[in-house]
Amino acid sequence: MPRPAEYDNLVRAGYFHDQPTTPGYLDQYLLVAAQCPDGASNTTHPTPVCADLQLSPGQQKLVTDAHSRRNETVYRAPLPPVSLAEAKAMIQILEVSLPLAREVTGAH
Repeated sequence: MPRPAEYDNLVRAGYFHDQPTTPGYLDQYLLVAAQCPDGASNTTHPTPVCADLQLSPGQQKLVTDAHSRRNETVYRAPLPPVSLAEAKAMIQILEVSLPLAREVTGAH
């Protein structure tokens, strides 16, 4: 599956950075994320990824709100301020999204 054009635009704008592929890295990342969904994280703004993973508007809001809180606090506190219910919902979203992430990235 080719990378969506929106990602190329984000690379050009400096939001994402094109990186050479490290053999096996993506497969390993997805394997670890699948085995440990409560420890997986992202480092880029999630909106385009949420759309590609076909998350509902409510799921997208939960993901982007949690991401924003993480960015506001990560440099001052070890954990973002999320409720237990939000954390559980994020884990459920991750579990549903992993197969789609593999499809979007071409990982096996």
